[in-house]
Amino acid sequence: MIDDPGRLGLASVGVTLIERDGVTHVIDIVGREHYLTVASFIDEARRLGISRRAPRTIDFGRITPASRLLLAHPHADIANAPEFPCEERCPCHVAEHLMSGFGDMCARLWWTEPLEAARHRLALFASFAIPQIEVVKDDTGGSHVSTTEQASRAGVPVVEVER
Repeated sequence: MIDDPGRLGLASVGVTLIERDGVTHVIDIVGREHYLTVASFIDEARRLGISRRAPRTIDFGRITPASRLLLAHPHADIANAPEFPCEERCPCHVAEHLMSGFGDMCARLWWTEPLEAARHRLALFASFAIPQIEVVKDDTGGSHVSTTEQASRAGVPVVEVER
């Protein structure tokens, strides 16, 4: 849970860089205008994969193979979750969550949101490796050329794409 989004530079922007233990990570807020719930994002990610847009102003040179894409969502944490008891250890029905030693680690995504009276908070909900940076071609204005040069400073492959 992110108690103070402004402290991380997340209050008004969707994408920011943050350094932890000498590694720079990309934090991106998944907006409710496209994904009403975390579960809706996860469902689409399972089917289509993950692709996030970042502004050209990102310091791509700070991204390395050790960097992660960290995703946050305004409904990723329910402050009053104990008010929504569940008889099942894992309401998601994930077999691994029921194994010995897993304890209370289930993410408990509520597929039937919105829950009445839930107090949602912005929180991180996923972490992914960054296998490549894709730059969208601008055949008319050529603005992609400088972006490709900047992205090439990252420690991961850069690929030009049509859209």
